[in-house]
Amino acid sequence: WNVANAVPFGALVAAAVRGFTVALGVGRRYEGDVLGVEQWAWLEDQLRDSEAGVTIIVSSIQVLTSNPLVESWLHFPESQRRLLRLLLDTRPSHLLLLSGDVHHAEVAGRPALELTSSGMTHSCATSWWGALCPSILAAFPAHRARAGDVFTGYNFGTVEIAWGEERGARSGSPAVVRMVASARDVNGSKVLEAEVARDSSEALRYALRLMDELGAERSA
Repeated sequence: WNVANAVPFGALVAAAVRGFTVALGVGRRYEGDVLGVEQWAWLEDQLRDSEAGVTIIVSSIQVLTSNPLVESWLHFPESQRRLLRLLLDTRPSHLLLLSGDVHHAEVAGRPALELTSSGMTHSCATSWWGALCPSILAAFPAHRARAGDVFTGYNFGTVEIAWGEERGARSGSPAVVRMVASARDVNGSKVLEAEVARDSSEALRYALRLMDELGAERSA
């Protein structure tokens, strides 16, 4: 099922969105940094010294999205690359990125690395442009393992962690058996679900390759 079929001429709308994005300069890259000097230093110290079995990083804006129509780390490529390389270098166990802001739910990463949950009171489906929302999301699927890993209704996110009996050699904390991130609808039913891998290296490498590909497209 393709979300571009959710509205008449959905595929045409999706193509037009990409064209207007380039023509009007929407989603252009900005100078500056997402984090300050002290914030970067603190984050690196936390990651390098961590013995945690689970690492959750919360960002108000999306980290991995390829959609230039929403505010995200995509607009700050140097910051995005620095963050991804730091995470790849430190390799925190069971890494999960949590984000919001965009008024839809989404699972990003190949394999899954980021859960976006937004929002409980507003969604793109209930806005004045709601009919176009599925086609806009369908126009930028590169950051998702499955194109349909989006939900445009009211939603909230949950993270479930199953702890084992064994304890880590260094930390002494219980080992993680399974970690699942989900987006749920107003009834609490799961509408999106992704198991979080212990090692995020594959997803981080893909995200860095995607950055290079998107940068090459914009330079062409």
